[in-house]
Amino acid sequence: MPTELGQLSKLTYGFGASSNQFSSALPSELGNLDQLSYGLWQIESGFTSTVPSEIGRLVNMNSNFWLYSNQFTGALPSELGNIVSMAMSFSVNNNAFSKAIPTQVGRLVSIESGVRLDQNIFSQAIPTQLGNMVDITSALYLKDNSFTSSMPTEFGRFSKLESGISWTLTSITGNLPSQLGMLTCVTESFNVHTSYVKGENSSTLPTEIGQLTGIASRLQIYGRHLTGPIPSELGRLTALGTYFSLYGNSFSGTLPSELGNLATMSSYFYLYGNTVRVRQRIDSQCPVPSRPV
Repeated sequence: MPTELGQLSKLTYGFGASSNQFSSALPSELGNLDQLSYGLWQIESGFTSTVPSEIGRLVNMNSNFWLYSNQFTGALPSELGNIVSMAMSFSVNNNAFSKAIPTQVGRLVSIESGVRLDQNIFSQAIPTQLGNMVDITSALYLKDNSFTSSMPTEFGRFSKLESGISWTLTSITGNLPSQLGMLTCVTESFNVHTSYVKGENSSTLPTEIGQLTGIASRLQIYGRHLTGPIPSELGRLTALGTYFSLYGNSFSGTLPSELGNLATMSSYFYLYGNTVRVRQRIDSQCPVPSRPV
């Protein structure tokens, strides 16, 4: 992309160059387009290298920031946290961003639609500051990264989140936070894939997940080290319509009879890979007759 496009400094709406084959870096000169009031769209355009920190000068954008499905590498610039007027969506998924997610992303508290950080190679701790983005209603995607931390309890603040959750959290430590039960506005899906650092304690499934009674499509919580009993409170999720899966964990104990309340499901019920058992029924207490002599 020509650096001279940075001279279009009087643009006041948006700048889009999606679905091209640039095979080059995003020019830092685009940071001069600081009058843009709507959005920046650079999708599937073949951009490589790092995102220039100068993009953080586009502080008047109030809608969409889309850099997804390119070949960006390196760290996500912390300066992007300066675009605090962004109110719709922030999508940098399907790239090769690495290192930690900048804590400054948590300053984008006006975003109402969704945040997509998935399908990168982010590592280190998940910033607790993401919990400040309390107005998100559509989606928060973190799957397919390489985080190494516990899931922040601050995720329980996403009380307006409606459509779905998709978190793949590899090499995390500690328990799933009980605060996830506060996400009671979720109506579509709840997908969490967890795996744990070798040698760390395993995690149990919080009973508070049973408070997410509005989920109408799927509940999928799978991984390697969720242990203990399957909470009977999951039987409260009677709106589930298609998919219930706890596969690939290490649940034990008896299978709650309350799961029979999920009578509206029409597609999948998966529990394989666990060690749960069925409670034995004792119909009578009749004595065993003695053998005749």
